[in-house]
Amino acid sequence: MQDENEKVNIILKPFWEYNVYVVVFTKNLKRMEDYIVGSIILQIGQYIYDIYYWLILIFIFGSWFPRFHSSKFGMMIARVVDPYLSVFRKFIPPLGMIDLSPIIALIAYRYLGGFALMGLRELLILIGL
Repeated sequence: MQDENEKVNIILKPFWEYNVYVVVFTKNLKRMEDYIVGSIILQIGQYIYDIYYWLILIFIFGSWFPRFHSSKFGMMIARVVDPYLSVFRKFIPPLGMIDLSPIIALIAYRYLGGFALMGLRELLILIGL
C-alpha cells in the first residue's frame, strides 16, 4: 500500500509572465502545498500591483474633470498615489498646463513593478515556495 506522500500529484502552477498554467508533477504532498502557498502569495502581489496601477490611471484621468480632486474619492486616491507621483514631480516640471510626470511615473511603475514581481517569484522559488 502506498503512503499518501508517495502518490504522484498533478497541480496547475501559474507561469506568471505568460498568463498560462504549467503542469507540475510532484511526489510529495508537502511540496504541492508549497506550490499553492507560493502561487497565492504571488497572486496577492499581482493584485496589489494591479490595483495601484489602476489608481494611478484613475488619478491621471480624474485631472481632466475640474471637481475630481476636491471630491472625497479624489482626495482618497490622491493620498494613496501622491507619494509615488511626487518623486517624479521633483524631476519633471510641468510644461505650461501639461504635467507629464504622472505619465512617466505610470510607465516607470509598469516596468519596475514587472521586475519586482519577477523578483518576488524568484525569491519564492529560492525559499522553496
